[in-house]
Amino acid sequence: MERFHVERVLEGTQWHRGKACEILGISRQKSQQMIKKWTDPTGSNQD
Repeated sequence: MERFHVERVLEGTQWHRGKACEILGISRQKSQQMIKKWTDPTGSNQD
């Protein structure tokens, strides 16, 4: 659910991470950690 919400906000801001982070109330560093977790090639990308 969290991933879906973040992706929707990113799409809404045309993937402008700064604007998305402001809307979500998170830091850019936190958003990078989340995206990295979701795209982890080891297969451990769980929600």
